[in-house]
Amino acid sequence: MSNLERFIRDNRDEFDNELPSLEVWSKIDRKVNGTGGKVVFMTRARIISYAAAAVVLLGLGVFLGAQMQQQELPVVATIAGEDPALPAQFVELEDYYRHQYEKQVQMLTNYQVDPAFKEDLAEFEQVMNELKTELAKAPKGNEERIVSAIIQNYQLKIDILKRVLDRMQTLNPKVQNKEKNEVSL
Repeated sequence: MSNLERFIRDNRDEFDNELPSLEVWSKIDRKVNGTGGKVVFMTRARIISYAAAAVVLLGLGVFLGAQMQQQELPVVATIAGEDPALPAQFVELEDYYRHQYEKQVQMLTNYQVDPAFKEDLAEFEQVMNELKTELAKAPKGNEERIVSAIIQNYQLKIDILKRVLDRMQTLNPKVQNKEKNEVSL
């Protein structure tokens, strides 16, 4: 042990008698609650988006693995196969979620969004297109699983967009939300 360490241990009480001023604590508080939170939030959003994409891809992998075990891969020419109610339900649900998604994206245009977040949204779109391709090739009777995965993908995207929008509104309360200022006739 060096002389300095011994001196500090022997005189510890004399070192601990001073308390930081309130000004020091206020500076720490400003740094913690300031712009530093934005970086942490974008990291969380990226993690959430990766986790959501992984869940969708994992679900798709499990689905395809189960299909390969059955050794029956008949190609269905249409989305519905022989069930005429499925395309109407699917189109209706897709229109609803697409509208909700576009509404959230439109609201985010008022804010400056990290380009990495836009890349994450593009990844979701790619997964969505892959699911739609799989839906067209789905074996008879298994279309509902893929439609469910597509709906979950939309729900995840909308949920993430809502969280990002809430965070942006918290960080930038001065930015006007066009939707709140509109009047419906």
